[in-house]
Amino acid sequence: MLLKRVKRWSLTVAGLAAVGIIFGYSSLSDDYLTTTLINMGSPILLSLFIAAAGVWIGRKHDESFVASVAVWAIVSATLGVAINQWYVFLLGGTFPNEPFYFTVTSVTVTAAFGTATGYYYTALTRKAEELEDANQLLRDKNRRLDEFASVVSHDLRNPLNVAVGNLDLARKVEDDEEREEFFENVESAHDRMERLIQEVLSFTRQGEDAYEPVDIRLSTVAERAAANTQLPEDNLEIEEDVDIHADEDGIQRLFENLLRNSVEHGSDDVKVEVGSSENCAFYVEDDGPGIPEDEREKVLQSGYTTADGGTGFGLPIVRRTAEVHDWSLEIDESEDGGARFEFVEEDDDDAE
Repeated sequence: MLLKRVKRWSLTVAGLAAVGIIFGYSSLSDDYLTTTLINMGSPILLSLFIAAAGVWIGRKHDESFVASVAVWAIVSATLGVAINQWYVFLLGGTFPNEPFYFTVTSVTVTAAFGTATGYYYTALTRKAEELEDANQLLRDKNRRLDEFASVVSHDLRNPLNVAVGNLDLARKVEDDEEREEFFENVESAHDRMERLIQEVLSFTRQGEDAYEPVDIRLSTVAERAAANTQLPEDNLEIEEDVDIHADEDGIQRLFENLLRNSVEHGSDDVKVEVGSSENCAFYVEDDGPGIPEDEREKVLQSGYTTADGGTGFGLPIVRRTAEVHDWSLEIDESEDGGARFEFVEEDDDDAE
């Protein structure tokens, strides 16, 4: 908290401190106070400019912005003193009759120059970073659209062909039981297409939806996900219940995809454990077959799946959701040999 305040008001404190030093010297000087203040008029005005700039920038921008401008001001003031000494001592320049005036004037002039320059440099740098972020977002959207087009043109074609073929066969047979079997195949193909469409849409839209983090209980979101993925209630264990600060819809999708992944790749009686530890915000692990180490990067790629009927978008959705929440996703092996997914909060400098 103290560090934040120092960053936020560093320019203001520096400017007011300079004014205080000038007035303090004026009160102790042998010269008349009025004469001293007149001679120091420019440094006083420049110091007040720095202080006012600190207030304005501090209210308009975050503390890292102010800190960047303050560094520019300090470096410029240091260079001003260095040039001062270089002129006097190395070049044999004549030192002014009023060294205090000369030094303070050079420091305030260069500090004010550094403040103005630092503000515009930092602002331009921020704009460049925002533009790069926007370009990266656009590239991500284009990539997701390409992935969407790939799934539509390839993955959806297989169940569509199955539906068309079985429907054609159903029209040709006269036996009701045999016809019903073909219709069941058509229904199954339609279900797979619907799931593919839902998961691809969820994947391509991830990060575009409104991100509204709230405090939600780990057990609450895990139990809801278990109900939606047909995981028996007795097969879900909450090891340590904590609050998660996350977007409610996004975290719900994350847990549903993780639990569905456990059900699809494990046995009918797969056990899933959810909890938190010192090393991560929360984790989800199961006692299934696990994920081989050489496949842990592949499973996070869209379209990659090893399960019959899998879409290959469940874990990429989990990865994308983690990125939106500034979590790093780590895949490891659980104590029972299954898959373990850990979500680690990334370090935040502002939290210092």
